[in-house]
Amino acid sequence: YYAFYITYFNSSLDSHFLGILWN
Repeated sequence: YYAFYITYFNSSLDSHFLGILWN
């Protein structure tokens, strides 16, 4: 939930981070 929110806000900067956290 947190990661999703952060990535959603900075999906451009933390694009790779989201995949790792989401995975």
